[in-house]
Amino acid sequence: MKYINLLVTLTIILLFVVCCNQKSKELKIDLKSQNLVNLTKLAYEYRNDSIFPEICQLLNDSILIKNKSFFMFPIFINEVIDVDLNKHDTIIGFSGFYSYIYNEFRNDAATFYVLIDNDSIFIDHSFYDISDIKQLAEDFISRAHKEYGDYAKDKYKSKYFGETEVSIVNIVVILTIGNSSTIIGWKLCFDCLHELFSIFEDEQNNIALQKWNKPFNSLSNAEKIGILEVAPYRICLNLKR
Repeated sequence: MKYINLLVTLTIILLFVVCCNQKSKELKIDLKSQNLVNLTKLAYEYRNDSIFPEICQLLNDSILIKNKSFFMFPIFINEVIDVDLNKHDTIIGFSGFYSYIYNEFRNDAATFYVLIDNDSIFIDHSFYDISDIKQLAEDFISRAHKEYGDYAKDKYKSKYFGETEVSIVNIVVILTIGNSSTIIGWKLCFDCLHELFSIFEDEQNNIALQKWNKPFNSLSNAEKIGILEVAPYRICLNLKR
């Protein structure tokens, strides 16, 4: 339960960010003034944009300067897209910590590890392509629930769903950071995250359709939070020094 409470707390943090032109690909902020968490969020959002290499170089330099591994967890962000009309949208953000909090999330028998090193993806010391990642992770989660039972689940009492079982099978993406780190490695990292986030987004969408007969993105913020309480993003990004 301690694990679930901590994960839910991270997941439902609401960060309000005024976005003047959400569709524009032009970043109108000073990248060098951004911290690790903000740079990670920007790298995820702009992973297919020309600004991506600059963001990743700043991320890489920040990790090297700190000389510490950094851990980030996805959270629910309620972004203001129109102040006058009070319109909001939900996007993925990150909450970052150094290694002291990592043990709260560790459950190695029920953790799917993805290592990105030397511009390649490794799982259990075997090389894989980006197109393999989602299915491998889904198979691992399903197998962990069957093999470990209660060890891979916890109970959580939700406003909308009552007392329900919540998976505590985790995914950890590890990117090795060094002086020779390349943009290829960073791109693989964020492409992996995109693939893996879609697992939980599919789960959230299925719950929304079953409960309210409409997709997750059409729900109210309260309803979205209700789903995120029982189907949070169970991913940790480890920028490993």
